Amino acid sequence: MVRFKIDTNSAIPSYYQLIQEIKWGILSGQIEDGDRLPSIRKMAKTLKLNPNTVAKAYYNLEDEGFLECKGRKGSYVNYDKTRLGKLSNVIAEDELKVFLDKIFYLGISEDELKKMIAKQIILNEESDINSVNIPFVLLRRKYKGPEAERRGGQEI
Repeated sequence: MVRFKIDTNSAIPSYYQLIQEIKWGILSGQIEDGDRLPSIRKMAKTLKLNPNTVAKAYYNLEDEGFLECKGRKGSYVNYDKTRLGKLSNVIAEDELKVFLDKIFYLGISEDELKKMIAKQIILNEESDINSVNIPFVLLRRKYKGPEAERRGGQEI
C-alpha cells in the first residue's frame, strides 16, 4: 500500500493533504481502481490524525467521484479512467492555488512573481522561451515577433 505523507505543521489542512496524497497515488498508478483504502480508524492511527479528519477526506473524495464508501465494508477507490487526464490538471490547479496563497501571504507582488516565474522558465532547458509571454520583462532585448509588433517594436 502507498505511504501517505501528512505535514501536521503545515498551513494546509491535514484532510486536504490526505486528499491530494490519494489523488497523487491514483494518478501515479500506485492506487488502482478497486483498491481498498484502510479504514478511517486505521488510517487515522497510522497518520496520527483525528478520525474525523480522515473521514472528511474520504467523504470529500467520495463526493468528487474517486471513492466509494461502503460503510462497514470499507472504502474503495472507484473512478472513471477517462477522468485521469483531467485529474492531472485538477491537481496542478490545486497545487498552483496553494502555491499562490503562500506567495501572496509572503507579500510578493504579482509583478515580482512574474519575474520569478520568468527566471525559472528561462533557466529550464526544456522551455521554449518564445512560447511564453512572462519572460519578456527579463530579456531586456528587442523581441522580434508578434508581441513586438503590438508594442510598436519597443525595447523590453
